[in-house]
Amino acid sequence: MPRLRLSPREALRDEAVSVTMSDLRFALRTFARTPGFTAIVLLTLGLGIGATTAIFSVVNAVLLRPLPYPQPDRLVRIVTVRPPGGEFGFLPPRSTVMRTDDMQAFRDRSQTLEGVAAYSPGRSTWTATDGAVPIADASVSPGLFELLRVPPALGRTFTRDEETPGNDAVVVLSDRFWRQRLGGDPGVVGRPLLIDEEPHVVVGVMPPGFEFPNAETELWQPLVIRPVVRQPGERLVQGAQSLARIADDIAFAQATAEANVIYAQLRDEEAAFDRAARPAPAAPGGRRGVAGPAGLGDSGPPGGGGPDRPADVDRGGPLPGQGPEANVTLDLVPVHEELVAPVRPALLVLLAAVGFVLLIACANVANLMLVRAAGRRQELAVRTALGASRGRLVRQVFSESGVLALLGGVLGIGLAVGAVQLVRVLGPASIPRLDEIDVGGLALAFTAAVSVLTGVFFGVMPALTLSGRTSGQALRAATASVTDSLEHGRLRARRVFTVAEVALAIVLLVGAALLATSFANLVNVDPGYEADNLLTFRVNPPQTRYDGPQRDAFFEQVRDALRATPGVQAAALTRTLPLQPGGLQVAINVEGQPASTRPEDVVAASVRIVSDGYAEAMGLQVTAGRFFAATDRADSAPVLVVNERFANRYFPGQRAVGRTIDLGPLASPEIVGVINDVRHAGLDTEPEPEMYLQMQQARQRLPQIGNGPRYFAVRTTGDPSAFTPTARAVVQRTDPAVAIDDVATMAARLSVSVAQPRFYAVLVAIFGLVALVLAVVGIYGVIAYSVHQRSREIGIRMALGARRREILRLVMRQGALVTGIGVTTGLAGAAAVTRYLEGLLFGLTALDITTFVGVAGLFALVAAAACYLPASRAARIDPAATLRAE
Repeated sequence: MPRLRLSPREALRDEAVSVTMSDLRFALRTFARTPGFTAIVLLTLGLGIGATTAIFSVVNAVLLRPLPYPQPDRLVRIVTVRPPGGEFGFLPPRSTVMRTDDMQAFRDRSQTLEGVAAYSPGRSTWTATDGAVPIADASVSPGLFELLRVPPALGRTFTRDEETPGNDAVVVLSDRFWRQRLGGDPGVVGRPLLIDEEPHVVVGVMPPGFEFPNAETELWQPLVIRPVVRQPGERLVQGAQSLARIADDIAFAQATAEANVIYAQLRDEEAAFDRAARPAPAAPGGRRGVAGPAGLGDSGPPGGGGPDRPADVDRGGPLPGQGPEANVTLDLVPVHEELVAPVRPALLVLLAAVGFVLLIACANVANLMLVRAAGRRQELAVRTALGASRGRLVRQVFSESGVLALLGGVLGIGLAVGAVQLVRVLGPASIPRLDEIDVGGLALAFTAAVSVLTGVFFGVMPALTLSGRTSGQALRAATASVTDSLEHGRLRARRVFTVAEVALAIVLLVGAALLATSFANLVNVDPGYEADNLLTFRVNPPQTRYDGPQRDAFFEQVRDALRATPGVQAAALTRTLPLQPGGLQVAINVEGQPASTRPEDVVAASVRIVSDGYAEAMGLQVTAGRFFAATDRADSAPVLVVNERFANRYFPGQRAVGRTIDLGPLASPEIVGVINDVRHAGLDTEPEPEMYLQMQQARQRLPQIGNGPRYFAVRTTGDPSAFTPTARAVVQRTDPAVAIDDVATMAARLSVSVAQPRFYAVLVAIFGLVALVLAVVGIYGVIAYSVHQRSREIGIRMALGARRREILRLVMRQGALVTGIGVTTGLAGAAAVTRYLEGLLFGLTALDITTFVGVAGLFALVAAAACYLPASRAARIDPAATLRAE
């Protein structure tokens, strides 16, 4: 068959493919002949690319990937924004909790919101065939599933009438609960389930992958909207987390403006009702009311509001001289933005840090390639003399760089997959969507782009230095006996790369040192309680059999049984534990002080509701008076214990014990004791004025604390985690149908509270160590290369009488110059960059002088050791051997 004639374009294309394949084969053969060099380069690139890909995968899953709902950018939270000095100014300045009566009004009046819903995560007990099983659930508005635009896989979701009391005995199951708990029964719709010992009917099953509001949620119940019945001046509030969807053709600004108009109308209507029914203001010293995060803040008590169940919170009437909340506005914030806002700064810092590691790795590989180029002078000189063009040599060098970058990228992907799995296992639960992190298509595309760029980066300089001469110049350079300008050029390039490595490493090390110091400061903070030997767990008996006094009697029976158990030092009850949301906020009148007449002068304190023995169980210190005793009962005189912050703020220089506080429904309890401050909100949050109420007295006089669960704090003589089976047995002996839940030692809860800063500090520290090693290797390499190039010069110097210490000083001075420039540049860069760490630091500033000086000193010592090795080798050069070589 005759051979077809190729067109000129096809011939050029085939020739280019043939030349490229030839270059690639040659590159592979070359690297195979130098396995040590190849392994070092691939490991360096793999670490840089792998770490960068892993952190990019985290950033992609958490910050970039949209929520798994149709048109997720239209989903918003209705955020209440309170300026300083507003009514109840002690409440959070931004709150995502919405009043359910407001939610109904928005649902009926808004023209720009496609839907408005509310939800509240919680815990329930499912009575299975083998006993009581605690489960995570959520109460949701019937329209929430339609708002998210996710239809059920089986059955239906809730209807509007199922949010009314008496019609709410229905549940929708998650796919996980349906498959794992009920065996994937296809006839599950219509099946009855006992939830908190009340029969509920399964009406639907959601599809796989539907996780709302979190991955732990196993079933959903209707959020019951209680009708608002109030007296003039009162605000009987039921609150829950808000969710809304802006209509497709509506701008955010338009929806936000309408929301504020509706909100102002609602507050005006309340004020008009108050004026019409009660024109006279409340007398000073009258009821001030109770406000709490369950109704107006970000979270509420487990089982009694906020994240577990909506709660009724009586805010009371306006303070003397006050009207409705003034200057309060609403902001519509995209759900995704609100979800990731707490972790965005830290993740961006990690991405920048790992980018520095990649740049250092590229600079290191460029240095290695320059060293390798120095050894190939003769080979390339011969190629040039035989007619190889400059473009041909550059293409060959870039082919080799491309092969290394490709292989490094493949290795990096493998390392990234492993690193991502570690992040999913070891990462703190506070990072949203942690279970969705993977090395997906976008991450692979990112890796490919990074690999190409790194190949270009570390291939440019060797390509230029290897191809910049004519054939005659190349042959003379290949046989020259002294260092010429080309070698000086290579050395200058290596020094530039090394200075860049050092500077980037210093920035990373300063950042790592700041985060590590911050974490050390955080974990060394006294939380105010003794976390060792302390077991905590939650108990939530069914309200069908335990309500009011029966509930209190059950809790006390369990507590007394625990106290009588061998190995228990103390046991007590509490509504919430430290490090958990749920504290009530109370506006108060202090004895001997005038009532507040201005919003900015509101006197407020947090309320903790506990039983007697709580101070002993938690290891609190009573600094004045006493703590609650067994004689403090519901029918006895109301008493109060305050913390030192409360006593110092409201009774400065005076004795707080014996004073009274006007709390309205508690009939002015007397302060009987002062205890040390406890950091309830977290180790990084200063204690606030707090009051401790005796549980029975609070339960009788403050119905808004609800019939929710209670936590037990049990101090043991031995390992508290080993006491868990005993605690479970004690509860089940009291009532076999009641299960314990949320079991953890207090030390574990404390560790979890600092998991996020620890995670960031560890990652940045790892990146810093990698950067330190790479930078030190770079310093060693440039000094060793310099010594090699100047070996004849050094030998001649020694033959002419130079002493060894002078040679040592000569080489060390060169290393000190490179290190000094790099450290100085790095410190300046760190001063500019680390200001972005301000929000992540505790107990120090981003310009902490001790940290900067310490990092510079440490790096100088390590760099000196790296320089000393080639310097000592230079000082041992034999001058006679050098002269013979000349």
